[in-house]
Amino acid sequence: MKPVFVHTANVRNFIALMTDVEQRIGHDSLAMVWGRAGRGKTRTAKWYATKNKCVYVTSLRDWSSLWMYQDILKALGVQDENIPKRKKQCFEMIVQIAEERRQPFLLDEADLLGSRLLESVRDLCKVTSIPWVLIGEESLPGLMNRDRRVWSRRCASLEFQPMDIPDIVGFAHKGADLELHVNNADTIQRETGGDIRLIELVITKGESIAKANSSRELTADIIAQAMKIIIPEKSR
Repeated sequence: MKPVFVHTANVRNFIALMTDVEQRIGHDSLAMVWGRAGRGKTRTAKWYATKNKCVYVTSLRDWSSLWMYQDILKALGVQDENIPKRKKQCFEMIVQIAEERRQPFLLDEADLLGSRLLESVRDLCKVTSIPWVLIGEESLPGLMNRDRRVWSRRCASLEFQPMDIPDIVGFAHKGADLELHVNNADTIQRETGGDIRLIELVITKGESIAKANSSRELTADIIAQAMKIIIPEKSR
């Protein structure tokens, strides 16, 4: 497949959410984006951050407060040798840079934070008045809802949905220059659960099979062959 970024319904909804978020610069606001793994949250967040000069950070399970602050500073472009070794100095440097640049933060894998680090993110949000968008899997809403000081700052929410049939048809056409009938797209959606990661793998494998058969269409037979390779029957 070609390295194209397809504007699916989830992407369009994410753009709409970020429009709301950017209007909250100057307020201590949090937004939440969540959904099952494989639905394109990370690729959408990275694409948007690159196109719109937002700060993108990925959480780590073993983060301490200091480690988190240091990784945020790296995402802000601070060189390793200039990153402080103490929490207070790191926090103050983040605040200074954030207030100067006034760019929203996108924090991926935020469901890994835990309550203590989520409170630290809230503190950064409160002190800088720069919105943070927390992105994670299904446990994220529960994590955010535990603390009123966190959820009361929420300005926008979005759940990533399974990829719909028109988007799958468009994905095959734009990414692989292949025709895909609606009924065959429906099969792909059912078998993959609408997860864009699996859909991309199925279409990529289908593209190889189609080329070998001099076909410009992802037929039902080609899709069945690709499915056997990408999604073993016992896992469906």
